[in-house]
Amino acid sequence: MTVIVKPRSGESIVINWWNWRPTVALLVRAGILPGGDREERCLGMGGGYFTESEAMRAAAFVENLLADMKPDQRVLFDGEITDEAWDHTKPINDWDQEDTWNAYSARYDVLKMFGAPDWTMRMYSDCPEAGDAGIPGGKGRSAWNWMVM
Repeated sequence: MTVIVKPRSGESIVINWWNWRPTVALLVRAGILPGGDREERCLGMGGGYFTESEAMRAAAFVENLLADMKPDQRVLFDGEITDEAWDHTKPINDWDQEDTWNAYSARYDVLKMFGAPDWTMRMYSDCPEAGDAGIPGGKGRSAWNWMVM
């Protein structure tokens, strides 16, 4: 599965599910993305959003995380940073629970897209009020919208 993250202006970024799911978990654990309904919409078929404030906090959080990482590292679902390679040659049918856990990780280069200051600034420039963007009950500005495909 793929997630397309679309700022209100500028280029979208495409993230695969293996990187998206742990990124959402990190942002929920950090208190940036609210758990519950908003989190579930991120992880199910459909879409979701970040407000301007959430987008800026997410970018700052990711930048701090990247400061503790090297370009060849990734963050596992539980927040652990590792440089252990993911074995892409092992057939998925042969995976055990540890293999699955190890596969869900956010790579440095993927996280770098979220922390890029120029991308973050474009996320909320000239965007309509969240309620006007079709976000039920939305308040404030919608910075990022995404669609799970």
